Amino acid sequence: MANPLVSKLFASHQFGALLLASLLGACTGAGNVNNDPPPDQLAQQRLNGGQYQPAATEFLRLAANSEASDAALYRTSAANAFLLAGNFDAGRKALATASGRAGSASQTVLSKLAQARLAAQDGQFEAALAALPPLPRVPVAMRALHAQTRVLSYSVQSAGLELARAHADLGPSLRDPSAATNNRRALWTALSRATTAEFDAAKLPAPDTFSGWIELAELGRRYVGDPASLTGALQVWRARFPSHPGGLEYAQTLVAQTERLARPARHVALMLPLSGGFARAGAAVRDGFVGAWLNANMAPNVRLSIVDTVKQDIVSLYNQATASGADFIVGPLRKAQVNALLTSGSVSVPTLALNTFAPRTSSPPELYQIALSPEQEAAQVAERMWFDGHRNALSIGPDNSWGQRVTNTFASTFSALGGRVLETQLYESEGSDLSAPVKRLLNIDHSEQRVREIKAAVGTQVQSEVRRRQDVEAIFMAGFAVQARALRPQLRFHRASSVPVYATSHVYGGAVNADRDHDLDGVIFGDMPWIIDLSLEGDSLKQALQQSWSHDMAGFSRLFAFGADAMALITRIGNMRAQPGTEHQGYTGTLTVDTSNVVQRNLMWARFVNGVAQNIEGQLPTSTLP
Repeated sequence: MANPLVSKLFASHQFGALLLASLLGACTGAGNVNNDPPPDQLAQQRLNGGQYQPAATEFLRLAANSEASDAALYRTSAANAFLLAGNFDAGRKALATASGRAGSASQTVLSKLAQARLAAQDGQFEAALAALPPLPRVPVAMRALHAQTRVLSYSVQSAGLELARAHADLGPSLRDPSAATNNRRALWTALSRATTAEFDAAKLPAPDTFSGWIELAELGRRYVGDPASLTGALQVWRARFPSHPGGLEYAQTLVAQTERLARPARHVALMLPLSGGFARAGAAVRDGFVGAWLNANMAPNVRLSIVDTVKQDIVSLYNQATASGADFIVGPLRKAQVNALLTSGSVSVPTLALNTFAPRTSSPPELYQIALSPEQEAAQVAERMWFDGHRNALSIGPDNSWGQRVTNTFASTFSALGGRVLETQLYESEGSDLSAPVKRLLNIDHSEQRVREIKAAVGTQVQSEVRRRQDVEAIFMAGFAVQARALRPQLRFHRASSVPVYATSHVYGGAVNADRDHDLDGVIFGDMPWIIDLSLEGDSLKQALQQSWSHDMAGFSRLFAFGADAMALITRIGNMRAQPGTEHQGYTGTLTVDTSNVVQRNLMWARFVNGVAQNIEGQLPTSTLP
């Protein structure tokens, strides 16, 4: 499938200029001793004028009337010109006619670069990288085109650090001020996607230009919300990189952003779905937020506006809020709206999105995200299981997108820690018979088959015992309360009663119901303190919310806590980002902010005992319990 970003980059004038420079460097038309004009002069003129299709046609005409080596280069040049024109089918055909023919080293490089760009256009990241010729084999005149082709290739996956490096290599060759500015902007955006570990591995000693970019980006992350410290650090950076291309524009931008993020909010806009299908969820978040606002005794000059995100498109609502003076936005709640806001480029003030956006998506420093993410919870279950001493696990979850995301996250996290997920089984999320997937999970079906085969072989009844697999140390059980209450008895029935079972908060309805939850006895799960920390029963906010919204609290209790934590972060999130590792003991967990502006929730742990969820924070790992 065609990649629209790559198509846009193909169409840029700077790509045509780089191709022209490469062709001139290939010495196609060196002229003759009488100083006649080169035979491809017309093709070059059309290429320089942005007439890519006519240029390609002229190159093909020259190829038909030239010796083999020149013909191969002309055909490759025609292929590149067709690609610039967006005529990818013609580009492929021209490239195919040039392949296998005797040509110069320059023709080979141009051919490889065209192959890489075609693979990038088709969204084939690995093929694009494989086609790229090694830089030492690329003539100097073609290295800028090589860098631009790397930009195209890494753009397929929005790769952070390597995409930024390609932009950095491309920068010195760009003579057009607008193209150079756009390239620096793309470089800076790509750096925002890179991790700290990638930064550390890539840095070289000053005055390496790319290392200067990395260090500048690191300063922006380190001193968010601390403009005084950032200003001092930038002075040291400028002394180390005195002529750096980012020294003026981006250093000043960092200071302005940090000053803006450090200012206390004076007008907060809370953006939630308050009508339509998500109205009750939005109302629960709103009531938790407003309750916390009133409980915190916010300064009387701080204004709160509440916006229903169902009434209009989210970007328009956001722009209206900021135009009205909102300097801190909380919301939106729905994932599609978060992504729409992110891709719009409209985020201009500190914004706390209440859902996650697409991974590896570039985001501005003003945008934070907090979510009641099942994937985050599954990752913490894997960590808890590992630190409890278990190394071989089974996993079972519903056969839907939610179940697949959760079980995949558990498996990848547990494997990264060094554990092994021996098997994963998915069950019908609406099905009533969970015996079959549990049998497959525990290899009971294999044991039953062996018993049948033995009986068939001897022809008489034999005493036999069906056995479950013996290599499992723990089981991850993904599902909601209704499903979990059916799964846990099946695990017991099929001889896995002694195997520790772990789960996310979704197995618990959030309110004590011993009669219904007794089947969950022994299950260990992570949840928010609001639900399982008995010390919060005397919390003034929780009591006030229970008195005012007792009916809604029964079904949406976690969303009330979510709203309360979102409100608490308004005055804290800047400092938490500026000081990595700073914790806030929230109602939804122990909150921290990572370098990607994602609020991480560390859960509290509980175990069902006699149908009641009991807090087990600080207790010994399950592997050491009797």
